[in-house]
Amino acid sequence: MVSITAELEKAKTTEESLITIGVFDGVHMGHRSLISQLISQAKSKSLISGVVTFSNHPGTIINKNFEPNYLTSLQDRLKLIEEIGVDFVVPVTFTEEVANLKAQEFTKILQNKLKMKGLMVGPDFQMGKGREANVKKLETIGENQGFKLTKINVKGIKNLTVRSTSVREALKQGKIEEATEILGRRHSLKGTIVLGEKRGRDLGFPTANFDVPADICVPSNGIYATFIYLDEQKYLSATSVGTNPTFNGKQRTIETYIMDFARNIYGSQPKLEFVSKLRDEISFDSIPSLIEQMNRDVEKARDILNKNKSPRNHA
Repeated sequence: MVSITAELEKAKTTEESLITIGVFDGVHMGHRSLISQLISQAKSKSLISGVVTFSNHPGTIINKNFEPNYLTSLQDRLKLIEEIGVDFVVPVTFTEEVANLKAQEFTKILQNKLKMKGLMVGPDFQMGKGREANVKKLETIGENQGFKLTKINVKGIKNLTVRSTSVREALKQGKIEEATEILGRRHSLKGTIVLGEKRGRDLGFPTANFDVPADICVPSNGIYATFIYLDEQKYLSATSVGTNPTFNGKQRTIETYIMDFARNIYGSQPKLEFVSKLRDEISFDSIPSLIEQMNRDVEKARDILNKNKSPRNHA
């Protein structure tokens, strides 16, 4: 079994640090606000800034029935955190051992392995076995162990709750623009292009069929305007998420029609970026009526995407 001490040692920190801890799934605007403040305060105190993130969701250990629904893969999460400008980010595995650590035991490990002089957290932060230590208790632990706890309020967005669960709920409801606001960028997923039923080709709309990990969050069933990134190139696309009810489909699929594109990309692993939901998934009475609607969907998607070609930044 991997130990948390061995994983933390991989950070190879030689200077005193100010750190924060969390899953940071999605690395949304609230996370970005917290980490940006961490970096700023660390510099002002001549400390290095660090993020400790859990490579797996603690819920998978605490609750055996918990099924993760990640907004980002671990690889993408680490990249997004690093891009903010933090000095180091170290992923650790949340194990039974970690779950059973008391808060003061966890913080002592952080002091020993990361030279932690300060811990920065949000107002609702809790840690330790059974979430036994809230912010107030952590302040006392810090005073006793020689580190300073800093509580901050993260940046909010008017009329929106800035949480990972809020992003998942927005995607579940097909509210792509709302998810984009909370994330500060468009929601995306990566998957391997696999062979499908080849039905789209017969209809005049050949599609790339995405195979994505089961624990990655996919928007609700429907038709979407999307961008697809292949070999550093960005293409306009329209994506169907659902079961193809017109053909009595049972399995949920993600099928993307790439506009003005005719290459074989089986086996590649492109990124798919969701821009806007066009409509719900429906069953059509005839193939001609389905094709007619698909033509309308593609043109509507093209119009939306041409108006949204610039990348969505984290600002």
